[in-house]
Amino acid sequence: MTPIPEFKAEDLARWSGGAWKGAPPVVLRGVVHDSRCVTPGSMYVALKGGRCDGHEFVPDAFRHGAAAALVSGDYRPAPTPRRGESGPLLKVADPLSAIRDLAAGYRRQWSGTVFGITGSVGKTTVKEMLASMLAVRGEVFRSPGNWNNHIGLPMSMLKCPSDGPAAVFELGMNRPGEIRMLSRTLRPDAALLTRIGPVHMAHFNSVEDIAEEKASLLAELAEGGWALLDADSRWFRRFRSLLRGRCVTWAERADADYRVRVGEGGITVNGHDFKIPVPGLHTAGNAARAAAAALEQGIDPHDIAEALARYRTAPMRWEMTDRGGVRLINDAYNANPVSMRAALSTLAGMADGGRCWAVLGGMSELGDMEGEQHRAIAEVAAELPLAEVITVGARARMIHDAGPGHWVHADTPEEAARLLCERVAPGDCVLFKGSRSERLETVLDRYRTLTE
Repeated sequence: MTPIPEFKAEDLARWSGGAWKGAPPVVLRGVVHDSRCVTPGSMYVALKGGRCDGHEFVPDAFRHGAAAALVSGDYRPAPTPRRGESGPLLKVADPLSAIRDLAAGYRRQWSGTVFGITGSVGKTTVKEMLASMLAVRGEVFRSPGNWNNHIGLPMSMLKCPSDGPAAVFELGMNRPGEIRMLSRTLRPDAALLTRIGPVHMAHFNSVEDIAEEKASLLAELAEGGWALLDADSRWFRRFRSLLRGRCVTWAERADADYRVRVGEGGITVNGHDFKIPVPGLHTAGNAARAAAAALEQGIDPHDIAEALARYRTAPMRWEMTDRGGVRLINDAYNANPVSMRAALSTLAGMADGGRCWAVLGGMSELGDMEGEQHRAIAEVAAELPLAEVITVGARARMIHDAGPGHWVHADTPEEAARLLCERVAPGDCVLFKGSRSERLETVLDRYRTLTE
C-alpha cells in the first residue's frame, strides 16, 4: 500500500492562504476530496461540483474520521452539530484554487524527480510504462487512473509519498489554459509529449492551437529540467523554441539523442532491443518514448526490458479476452481521431486466419470538425481488410453513412450485440471502441450475456 503523506497544519494554512478556525492537530495524514474516502487523521476538502456541493458532506467526513476540513470562507457549520460531526476548519477564499496551491506548496518541498506527460493520445500508457521502468530504484508514484485534470492532478500530487525517488503524472485538458495552469502547479523536472491530434476540438480552433496548449508544459519546467521531444514531429521546431530547459530528442528518421526503430511487437532504442506484449505501432511508439526517458534517467536497458515484458494494459484500453473462440478487444475507454485510426489499423493486422470486426461508437468534443472527422474514420476503415463495421448510436451514424453499403448501424447496445451474435464465428476478432460518453463496453457486456 502506498504510504499516506503527512502535512503540518501550519504548512497547509500557509500554502493555501487560509486561516484555521478551531485548533487542528499538528500533523494531518492525507488530503481527500471524497467524504467516502476519508481515513482517520486526514483533511477533507469540500469542492463544489456540477451536481453537488462538497460542503454538504463535511459532517459525514468528520464522522468518518477526518481530523479537519478545508472549506470556503462563507461556510457555516450547523449551529448544533451532532457529536463527531464537526471539527477544525481551514477556511479559504476558494477550495478549488486552494488545492492547486496546496499541491504547488508540497511540490516545492518534494525531493524526488517529477515527470510530467501530456499530449492528445497515449498519456496513460507512457505514464504506466515509464513508472514501471523507474521502479528499479524504489517505489515510484504514478497519478491514479486518469487523474489528470484541474482537480485530479493536484490531488494526485497531494497523494504522493514524501520519500519516493520519482513520481510520474499525466496532464490532460479540454479547454485553453489548463495545461499551463497544471504545469505551474507541477513544475516537472522532466517532460514528455505524446502524439498531438484533433482532440477536444469543441474548445479549440485548430490542431495548431491544441499543440500550443500542450507545449505550454515545456515552459514551466523546474530549474535544470529537461524534455524529451520527437525530432520527427511536425511540431519539433516550435516545441524546441518554447522549451525552458534541456532538449533531449528521439526519432526514427532524424538525427537524435535516441535513435529508434519501431515495429510490431518490439522497438530498438540506441541499439537496445525491447519486446512489447501489446500489439500496435502506436503502443510501440509510446514504449519508445518511455524507454528513451528511462535511458536518459540512467536506467539499465535490462531493467527497461523486464518492465516492458511485464506491461499490461489498463482496463478498457486494448483489453483482450476470449469468448467461445472469438477474440474480444475492449478499447472502449475513449476515442478520438488519432486513437481510432491506430486501433483500426492494429485490428486489421490481427486476423490470423479469422475475420476482423469493428464495433464503433462516435467521437465526442470535436466541435465544427465532428462531421469531417467521422467521415475520415469511415474512409480509413473502408480501406482496411475488415469483415464489417457495426456503428452504434446517433453520433456514430456519421461513420456508417460515409462507409460502404454493407456496413450496419444499431441504435442501441442491445441491437448491436444481437447483430454481432449473428455474424461472428470462432477465430474472429472484434474491436469495441468509442468515446467515453458512448459507453461501448455495454455492447460487449450484452454480447457476453447473449453468448452464455
